Amino acid sequence: MVVTLLILCSRITSAERLPFRTYTAADGLGSAFVAHVMQDRAGFLWFSTRDGLSRYNGYEFVTFGAEDGLTSGTALLSLEAPSGRLFVITNGGLIASNQASGTSVHAPRFAPFLIRDADPQPNVHALALGPTGILWGGGTGNVVRDLDGSPSVIQLDTSRGPAQPVVRVTGLSEDRHGRLWVATNRGLYVAEPDGAVRHYTLYDKADGDVLHTVTIDGTDRIWIGHRFAGLIVLVPDSTGALRCRPGTDAVMYARGHRTLEGPADRRGTAMRFTTADGLTNNNVTAICAMPPDTWIGTAGGLTRFDGRTFSGITMNNGLCSDLIHSLTADDQGGLWIGSPAGAMCLPPDGFITVVPEIPAASLPVATIGSDADGTPYVVTRDWWVSTIKGRIVRSAQLTVPRGAASMWASQLAYHDRQGRWWALTSQGLCRYGKRSSTGPPERIYTERDGLPGSQIFRMYEDSRGTYWIGTRTGDPQDDGLATLSPDLSTLQDLEGSPGLPPRRAPSCFTEDSSGRLWIGMYSGGLVRWNGRTFRSYGPADGIPEGMVTDVLVDGANRLWIATATSGIFRIDDLSRDSLRFIQYSRANGLTSNNVRCLASEDAGTLWAGTVRGVDRLEVRTGTVRHFTMNDGLAGDFVTAAHRDPAGVMWFGTFQGVSSKRPDAVVSTGPPSILITGIRIGGEPIALQDPGVGSVGPLTLEDNQGDLAIDFSSTALYATANVRYQYAISGETIWRDISLRQRTVSFARLAPGGYVFHVRAIGPDGTPSTHPASVSFTVLPPFWRTWWFILVSVGVIACVLLLLYRARVRKLRELARLRMRLASDLHDELASNLSSIAMFGALIRNGTVESGALLDRITMLATGSAEVVREIIWSIDPNVETVASLMNRLRDMMVTACRARGMRLTVAVEDDDELTTVDLSPEQRKNLWMMLKEAMNNAIKHSGGTELAVAVRKNGDGVLATVTDNGRGWNGEAADPGRGSATMRMRARSLGGTMSVEPHPPTGTRIVFFLHLDK
Repeated sequence: MVVTLLILCSRITSAERLPFRTYTAADGLGSAFVAHVMQDRAGFLWFSTRDGLSRYNGYEFVTFGAEDGLTSGTALLSLEAPSGRLFVITNGGLIASNQASGTSVHAPRFAPFLIRDADPQPNVHALALGPTGILWGGGTGNVVRDLDGSPSVIQLDTSRGPAQPVVRVTGLSEDRHGRLWVATNRGLYVAEPDGAVRHYTLYDKADGDVLHTVTIDGTDRIWIGHRFAGLIVLVPDSTGALRCRPGTDAVMYARGHRTLEGPADRRGTAMRFTTADGLTNNNVTAICAMPPDTWIGTAGGLTRFDGRTFSGITMNNGLCSDLIHSLTADDQGGLWIGSPAGAMCLPPDGFITVVPEIPAASLPVATIGSDADGTPYVVTRDWWVSTIKGRIVRSAQLTVPRGAASMWASQLAYHDRQGRWWALTSQGLCRYGKRSSTGPPERIYTERDGLPGSQIFRMYEDSRGTYWIGTRTGDPQDDGLATLSPDLSTLQDLEGSPGLPPRRAPSCFTEDSSGRLWIGMYSGGLVRWNGRTFRSYGPADGIPEGMVTDVLVDGANRLWIATATSGIFRIDDLSRDSLRFIQYSRANGLTSNNVRCLASEDAGTLWAGTVRGVDRLEVRTGTVRHFTMNDGLAGDFVTAAHRDPAGVMWFGTFQGVSSKRPDAVVSTGPPSILITGIRIGGEPIALQDPGVGSVGPLTLEDNQGDLAIDFSSTALYATANVRYQYAISGETIWRDISLRQRTVSFARLAPGGYVFHVRAIGPDGTPSTHPASVSFTVLPPFWRTWWFILVSVGVIACVLLLLYRARVRKLRELARLRMRLASDLHDELASNLSSIAMFGALIRNGTVESGALLDRITMLATGSAEVVREIIWSIDPNVETVASLMNRLRDMMVTACRARGMRLTVAVEDDDELTTVDLSPEQRKNLWMMLKEAMNNAIKHSGGTELAVAVRKNGDGVLATVTDNGRGWNGEAADPGRGSATMRMRARSLGGTMSVEPHPPTGTRIVFFLHLDK
């Protein structure tokens, strides 16, 4: 029964607030004036507004306007055809998207739609897509069949009297038999598949027979919204006919009905419902069938019909406007509402909030429970108690001692199994009688009665009827635990009991199936009472320090412990002295580690109230679903949680109490996923709008290694609970993406081929069936391409070969130099020294006249010294040019020429190459020896008086000549030492030639042509 304190004088209210979410231009809508809402097959919602057509994916709105091809700023209605094309009715006429799927982001999306072979063009006011897949359009006096295929026009009866308006189609709906039901401003028309048209009058009053909308539910009932007559429900017979008054087309309504039961079984029946039946207004503007309910939008609010009763919902219940333009059910069970003040959504799993009519300062909820009749009650600040039965809330205030106060997180009140109320105050524990709860307390228990203190903080009645009472004042001297016997006669302070921590305040109680009592402590830790002794558990046992805010035993006899700092702990085996704790925290998906209260839906589901909303934990999978004020929760700081006997979950906050049926938590199935944008080096690339499932292959240059990929899922409700993961080709582990982030960026990717995969994880942990992907290749820089590497290897090989050859050449030159030095030393110096040694021995022995030998020794020594100087000069590293070489040769040979009576002339052409280019030691030696040999031959054998040496440039070489005016020499017969052969060999080593020619009238010329660069 309902507790007796709530007597007739208590406050009664119907302040139920549904979890409507409202979207306006501030949220991204083109305009808050929403004429129509439609969902396409991809899951996107389309809103027809006064300033464009807006698309919504659960995260943000994208609005299309004149720049996208809309002929008018006002969109009135939109519908997706089976082909995927989007048709939109605007103030400027009918338009359609350019192609079935989204167009390029750089092309207009919409263009005017012209109906083929129709002259004049029908002025389309309504659109409908029936079960046969035919797209219908309603115009003025006609309807168009198969708009997106082979259109044909069906004329309606346009005959009218002087006062009758032109027939204008306002709504269309096709049944499963192919009949088209047409709502107009002049009643109802039915177009048969064979083209026959019937007309019915639904309202024959002077106001007019104006119909706003027509829809067909799953049982073939026709629901019609009338401008004046309210809601009309038709049950046609097998031929689609309705019962009419004899001789007229006026439909006959069943009488005496209040529900669809009974008359709905009689085919041909028509029923009418008005405000007398519970409609919020008789001007019905929109209808949406969402079994088991039917929603009716009116000019005065929203009405829900459950098949038996109508219940009205207005701005007092959370609507942003009482004028409803359109109603649409989405594929996840949510209801979308178009209105002149914004688009509204009623989520399928939202909370219903109750705000009792009590002082606002008393609103924070302290305790939620159920009385003996199963009626939920809520205790708020200042000891206000409210019971909630259906949509009726009754509130009354407990009478407490004057000056009584409460502490933060205090329980405030308790309702025991005998129907008694108890008030927990700063002046003791107040007990009220079963029949007179609104009067003064029947008894007040204080320290004088044996309590540890007068500030009562917690109270609990165990299965034996014993009352457990905890006190807390902030002063440990007054903190403690006491028990009150079931007959209320004995109060015992438990301070000093073995195993019970001294002077500690209890903060929560629960009892397991074996009768063990579990007590959470305000200052941290857990205490177990087994009926005989206490046992304490603290940090050493796995329970961290900090307040234990709630304890709960679920249907599987598991103990759950909520803490203010460390999340939730679970104990599976409660019979052991040494307990094993399993922790749940933010690392496991909880929204906050500050958990204030717990409630168990069943053995597999735990609800946790936190300072950031409510978390729903699926124990088997570990999946956590989060709910906040966006889901209709009264507030995000949750102070109390309770599951009533009917299975409804209740949560108390600082702003009121919210409820939710567990079966209203829907599973949306695997979420979809689309690639919505790609930026390469900061520049976007064109994608189909609104996105694609796969992109690629793409090619990125080496300087475009920065890649950003955007993605999204059509998560209309649980955007805060949808997570995203990605993986790169070759990886087996999916990487989590930061919450609320729908972009992954890669910086300076290494060259190679990649495939990026991304998937969405739904609130129930289900991943996308088909992950989206982007395949791309990052090209290497030119210096890492195969051709560059090949060329580089070739160049390096050539350089190494040249270096090797140069090294070999140097080694060969060194070897030749060594051989030449050895030859010169052996041939000239060694023989001279041997002769000197022999002549010296002869002189010492006295066998030969010493004077002649000494002259001979002097000559040999002088020649040897000259040979040594030449050898040293030939290997001297100092630089030497052709010009300097010729000067040295002149200085050396001038003495020999004088001794023979010859005049020596040396001439060198003034040329940069001859005067500045250095000669190598090998070149220097060969040039020196050739010219010296030629000059010595001329001095010794020519018998002439003139000797001339000249060097000059000749083309790409050097021409050197040695000329005398002697008797002449052919270069062969008079060369017993084979000097000419040696000179030719030396000339060839310098890349040149040697020739001997006569020099008229009697002399000889030796010509050397040399390439000194060889």
